[in-house]
Amino acid sequence: MKKKLILCLAAMTMAIACQAMNAKQFIDKYSNDDEANVVNVGGFGMMLARMMGVPTMGVKCVKVVELEKCNGSRRDQIIEDMKKLDQDGYDIVVKDKSGKNEASYVLLKGDEESVKSLFVVDVDNDDCSIVYVSGNIKMSDIEDIEKKYDKDNEE
Repeated sequence: MKKKLILCLAAMTMAIACQAMNAKQFIDKYSNDDEANVVNVGGFGMMLARMMGVPTMGVKCVKVVELEKCNGSRRDQIIEDMKKLDQDGYDIVVKDKSGKNEASYVLLKGDEESVKSLFVVDVDNDDCSIVYVSGNIKMSDIEDIEKKYDKDNEE
């Protein structure tokens, strides 16, 4: 009897693990949606930005997926997928479900000195936005940006 119970629990654990998706699988799933607006700036685009004097601060890739008319069952599916999201080395920085039809996730992967990737999902009543940023972004650069915008908001 104990053996059957342990096998049953093991099977359930495997089934749950198989349903979980990581950040890349999540963004790929919704990038392929028929109504998705996708902007992907990869290595070549970031190199051009650096050549034009845009400070990229270690960012290697930015991918943005915008799903308009994201309501009803589609919105509910995205929120469910967010709940099942495998952290895969990410730390959850923000996890907010402010309303029945609204939710936000911000996940970071990195260490105390740099951010390797940032993953943001925001769902509200009408649309869904997914942002993925990867690179080697120094925390000091992030702090400089924060100080700059704090000064701009005070004026």
